[in-house]
Amino acid sequence: MAKCYHLALLQPDEEPAFYTLAADRVLLGRGRDSRIPLDVSSVSTRHCELERTDKGYQLRDLGSKNGTLVNGQAVGKTPALLNHGDLLVLGELVTFHYTESAEISDASSQKRAAEERAGREQAKKPILPPMVNPVAAAVAAATQKLRR
Repeated sequence: MAKCYHLALLQPDEEPAFYTLAADRVLLGRGRDSRIPLDVSSVSTRHCELERTDKGYQLRDLGSKNGTLVNGQAVGKTPALLNHGDLLVLGELVTFHYTESAEISDASSQKRAAEERAGREQAKKPILPPMVNPVAAAVAAATQKLRR
């Protein structure tokens, strides 16, 4: 069964935004050509790129000014293969949660799975007090995840 890949954009004081990854390459950044546009000053115009492989997606930083982290580890020009549950931080403020799921062929099953996935994603959303530094919180969450 084929897999589907998703990103959940987690921003403090905002509802998460969900993206299903379908393209072979997905550009993230402030530029007009970005598939997931991010209007945040700490994000570069062409910040990073996701590329589909036979094992899922890999992430490559495109020389961004403020860097890209996967589970608290800096990503350079050497791509990082993403795994279900990875936490991505772009620049200083933008946090994504990467997930994988099984592809479902039946429409009612797809709706039920999407509702369940949305409930799980909402449950995973970090609850941050209004003045918490989201980068520090993301690094702490990734560190805690790696210790498990």
